[in-house]
Amino acid sequence: MAGMTSCCCFSCIPTGSLGVIQRCGEYQGLQEPGCSCVCFPFTTVQPVSLALQQHVCKTDCKTKDSVMVKVMTAVQYKIERDMVKAAVFHIEQPLRQIEAEVDSILRSTVPSMTLDESYEAKDKMVEEILSSVKEAMKRYGYDIIKVRFRFFCVQVFMCFEVSRS
Repeated sequence: MAGMTSCCCFSCIPTGSLGVIQRCGEYQGLQEPGCSCVCFPFTTVQPVSLALQQHVCKTDCKTKDSVMVKVMTAVQYKIERDMVKAAVFHIEQPLRQIEAEVDSILRSTVPSMTLDESYEAKDKMVEEILSSVKEAMKRYGYDIIKVRFRFFCVQVFMCFEVSRS
């Protein structure tokens, strides 16, 4: 078989991760942490961390009393070991999906409250965000552990009526 060559390479997966094995783009299975020999370029291994991770979402909202606030929401998550295939192949941009869920809750809640009311309701909003994001990401293998956030006042809009004489 003249002209047939392939390259055997090593795939090293760190502790706390799994490797997603693909052969010609098709899912083949998982590689446990450690080294393995693969036939590149036909077989590839993509490492996926199972460790707890955090993503910070930034949402701009305007309160009922015309105060612009920037809400920094930290979403802590991890990928479930038995759902790694879904986490890699069934969703393209998981962090954008998390951001969309967080933005949806905040932008539907904060504008109906004054700044003081929104500070008072922050625990309720955290629970609502946790519940919503957890439900949206569960089928993709993402386990949402905790949600925390902070308010930052950006700008207060003052409205004046100008009368002409």
